[in-house]
Amino acid sequence: MNSNKNDEKKIKPSAKFCGCFKKLLNFIKDIVLDKKEDKIKNPNITNSNETIQVETNRQKNQHSATNAWANGAPKFQTQQQNVKINQSELVETNAWSNGAPKIHSNVSSNQMTNSITEPQSAHIESLKPGILDMAPTKAELENVSLALEKLWLMDDNKLVPEKDFELNLQKYTYVSAQEDKAFEPLFKKTFDETKIFKSKKNFQHFINLLDNYTYLTGVKETNLKSHEKEEELFLSFILKTKPMLYLFHYLCELKIFKKEDLNNGVFLNKLKVVWFQNYKRVVKDDSSAFEHTFVGEIRDGAVIGFHNWVQFYLEEKRGHADYMGYIRPRDRSQKSSASDQILSIHLKWHNVIKPVSTLFIGTSPELEIAMYSLLFFTKNQNVKVTFDNVNLIFKIHTFNSPEGLKLGSCYVETY
Repeated sequence: MNSNKNDEKKIKPSAKFCGCFKKLLNFIKDIVLDKKEDKIKNPNITNSNETIQVETNRQKNQHSATNAWANGAPKFQTQQQNVKINQSELVETNAWSNGAPKIHSNVSSNQMTNSITEPQSAHIESLKPGILDMAPTKAELENVSLALEKLWLMDDNKLVPEKDFELNLQKYTYVSAQEDKAFEPLFKKTFDETKIFKSKKNFQHFINLLDNYTYLTGVKETNLKSHEKEEELFLSFILKTKPMLYLFHYLCELKIFKKEDLNNGVFLNKLKVVWFQNYKRVVKDDSSAFEHTFVGEIRDGAVIGFHNWVQFYLEEKRGHADYMGYIRPRDRSQKSSASDQILSIHLKWHNVIKPVSTLFIGTSPELEIAMYSLLFFTKNQNVKVTFDNVNLIFKIHTFNSPEGLKLGSCYVETY
C-alpha cells in the first residue's frame, strides 16, 4: 500500500515535466514555422554566414573576370567594364608620348583601342616597308633645312664613292682662271657606265630627256609627242622612290596637295608643268626649268645652269665639256664621302667657260628633283644646309607669268 503511494508521487512530477517539455517543443515549432513563412514572403533574408559566403563568391568571380588575360583569354579580347579612366595617365603612358611615329598622332581613342584587332587604314599604310620614312616630323615641317637633310640621307639610289665611281681631281683652280688646271677627265675610266646607267631605270629615263633640247637660248624648243612621253615615264617612275614620296607627304602635311593627288595624276601633272613646261628666257618657249638646271644653256656667250653630274659626265665623254679643276674650299686630301659627292668645279662647255658650278656627284635624279621641288612649292629661296659636313646654300629663283609662278633656276653653292 505504501509502495503504491510512493509510486503515485513519483508519477505526478513526471507528468508535469512532460507537459512543460511539450509546451516548449510547441513554442520552438511555432518559431521555426514563423521563420519559414517570413522567408517565403521575403526571399532576400539570409543569415550572416550566408551573406559572407555570397559576397566572397561574388568578389572571386569579379576578380576572375578582370584578369581574363592572366587566365588564358586571347590577348586581343576586349573586356567590357565600367571603369573610369584617368585621361592624364593615358597621356603619360601612350605610345606617342614615348616617341612613336607622329603619323599616328591623329588617331582617336576608339581607334587606339581597336588597333590591335582591326587596324585603321592609316595604320596599315604606315606599316608598309619604307612608308614610315615618308612621314615628315614636326621639326622638319617647321624647318625646311632639316627636310633637305632628311632627303639627302634617304637617297638609296645614289652611287657609292670608290665603289661605283672614282674622281680624278687633279689641281685646284680659281673662279677667274682661264687656263686648264686638269688635263684628264674628272671621272676615272673605272666608271662602269653600263652597270650604272643601263641597269638603273631612274637614270635611263633621266638620260632619255637630256637630248630633247637646244642648248642655245633664243631658239624655240621643239615639243614632240615622244618628248612628252619620256617626261611622263620619268616622273611616273621617280614618284615611286623615297625622296619623291617624302616630298609628296611633306606637301600634303602643308595642305599644298591632297592625299589622293598622288594616284589621280594631279601631283604628276603639276611637276610636269613646273619642270617641263616651256617659257621665255630670250624668246617664247626657248627654255624650261629642267633644261636650265639639268641640261644647261648658253646665253650671250655665257654658260648658265648646267648643274647636273650625269650631264657633265656624258658631255665630257662626248668632248663637249672640259673639267678644268676644282674650286676651293674643296680639300684634295679629304677622304670622306662629302669630298666625293659635293664638288665645285671650273669647266668649259662648247668652248665657253663657266667660272664655277657646284655639282652633287653620284646622286639620283629623283633626289635633286625632290629637293628643288620642295623649295619651290614652299617658296623658300635661300636655305642653308649641311650635307656630310659640307656647308651649302640652296638658291631658288622664280618669276611670275600669266600661267602662274615659274621656276627660273635652282642650284647650290658652298660657303
